[in-house]
Amino acid sequence: MLRLVAAAVVFASAITPSVSGQQDNSDPGQRGGRNDSERERERGNREREMRETREREMRERDLRDRQFNLRMLENEARRPVERREPQLALAQIREDFMRLQAVNNDMAQTVSREGALDFKFIAKSASEVKKRAERLMYNMALPEPEKGTKRPKTEVGAEPAQLK
Repeated sequence: MLRLVAAAVVFASAITPSVSGQQDNSDPGQRGGRNDSERERERGNREREMRETREREMRERDLRDRQFNLRMLENEARRPVERREPQLALAQIREDFMRLQAVNNDMAQTVSREGALDFKFIAKSASEVKKRAERLMYNMALPEPEKGTKRPKTEVGAEPAQLK
């Protein structure tokens, strides 16, 4: 019985290489068990993946370009602008100081009155003070503050009496 099993194993191993080496030439439209529609579907999938990859790369490139442009605009905004004529700067300085005094007087009169504060007026006045102060700093060509120097914080309470 053992001889019979051994003979069957030897016979099977001898036949296997010749069977696996044969090709199925029955249908020229089939290769490796796939038909034309499967190959077309695979080709379509590959093309779709390539198109999606190209689109993703284009979006990423566009994002990098936008980020670069934004950084360039920020750098340009920080760069000092050429100074104007001294006579124009002096006229603007004079105008800004006079307007700051007028706004300060108006706010002092508003605060000294009895009754509720007009927060819209105060906000508008503070906005004008800030605008004039920025232009004064530009026209006066003041040096930049040292690194690490912090402005003193002014704390103002939320109550109208504290705001006055």
